[in-house]
Amino acid sequence: MSSVLEQIESKYPVEQILVNGEQVWPYLRCRYQVHHSADRLSVYGEAKDHSPATMGGKPIDILLQFTKEIVRGLPYGFRNWFRKYDYIALTDIACRREVGGKYVNRFLDPIIDELGPARVLCIEGTAASRPYVMSQVYTRYAISRSLVLLLTLMIVALRRVFFRRYKITNKDVLDRVEQDSGLNTNYAEVIEFFEAGRKVYTHLFRRMRPKAILLTCYYDAKMPAIRSARSLGIKVVEVQHGTIGRGHPAYNVHRDMDRSCFPEHLLVFGERELATFDNPRFIDRANVHPVGSYYIDYIRTNYRPDPQLSEQISGYERIVGVTLQWTCERRLVDFLCEAAELDAGILYILIPREPERKEYSDMVMPPNIVVVRDKNFYELMAYCDFHTTVYSTCALEAPSLGVQNILVDIDGRARANYTEVLTDGRLTRFADTPEEYVDTIRDFARVDRDDICDLHKGFFATNYREHIRSFVKTYLL
Repeated sequence: MSSVLEQIESKYPVEQILVNGEQVWPYLRCRYQVHHSADRLSVYGEAKDHSPATMGGKPIDILLQFTKEIVRGLPYGFRNWFRKYDYIALTDIACRREVGGKYVNRFLDPIIDELGPARVLCIEGTAASRPYVMSQVYTRYAISRSLVLLLTLMIVALRRVFFRRYKITNKDVLDRVEQDSGLNTNYAEVIEFFEAGRKVYTHLFRRMRPKAILLTCYYDAKMPAIRSARSLGIKVVEVQHGTIGRGHPAYNVHRDMDRSCFPEHLLVFGERELATFDNPRFIDRANVHPVGSYYIDYIRTNYRPDPQLSEQISGYERIVGVTLQWTCERRLVDFLCEAAELDAGILYILIPREPERKEYSDMVMPPNIVVVRDKNFYELMAYCDFHTTVYSTCALEAPSLGVQNILVDIDGRARANYTEVLTDGRLTRFADTPEEYVDTIRDFARVDRDDICDLHKGFFATNYREHIRSFVKTYLL
């Protein structure tokens, strides 16, 4: 199943679309993929409550979202702007998990510790959730991206006041792409915000002069920072935060193009990810480094089940932990409601992606479907016999925690992402209908947790700390 990006990049000379002599397609491409997904999801109402900025909503909705984030996030660590740092981390507050009473960024804090906590400024997006009290945050110097966002909006506003617009070379290529694909991304506005953000980051990097930029999820609002950093000769390192693989449009580029919006180094979970980068259009394979997962190692070593919760769910024959994605959340819940009616002896634990924002108040669910908000996916796997999702990264992580997968194939997404990845039938099965799904839960032969971890070891490298220490010493110090 080809992505809309593969179709576009195979047909059109998108690398010829320029602003100020620089290619714009490297940062426009993912916006087209998002709009394509949004158009499909609008039929089901799945995209209705998601971020207007991500989904390309109306300008007033985007402005309101940004204003809310700025107001809410600006005080978060604001005084930390006024120090000298050797490194800058760009991430999102949703990447934090509670460890030992502090909220740790499970992707970047181990690297920050190796570099020296006082040497790194961590700039976080705070749109997804309310910022923590600073005393709860593990990272020594963390701040909200609100100031960056505010300055970006000011630059955009000033350009509009003076009626300044960017001239797009070969704009007709973009127009043909939109006409033929039926997508309308308002690309002029995307370019405007990108260039404004780039100006802000260029000023910031010139003032702070960091040795390297660390980040999670390169393909969201961080691309202006990436192009700015790489144009200044600053290293850019991305840490894998979710599924990559040959099915992920952001990491599979189908035409030679400028790589200045892509990371220079990529730290991935395991050796299995390397095959994705046999084609060097996104990144050189030599710059992809398997390191493992800090948080999975931590949970496996330290987490102990809560006896009270264990007692509450002990009356069920099988327990399934379900991770949700905004792209198909409602349809998966509807699917589970049908499945739950077929066998009351199976308990389904829903694990919201954003617990504080998903109330499920409009959903009527059977009694054997419950929502648990005070424990995350990694912790809840200790209570579950199986894990279910459509295409979440949790499908890669669950077997590393000793839990088998049963994936629900909505829109063909489960098989598109995982048929060629999770190939061991002892660990992962697929289901298309509620009846097939329930039969699989009943009949799927259980495997010992330690054996599951051993069968799945190629997906997550071991000795995480040693890999991180080696990478930092080789490339960052």
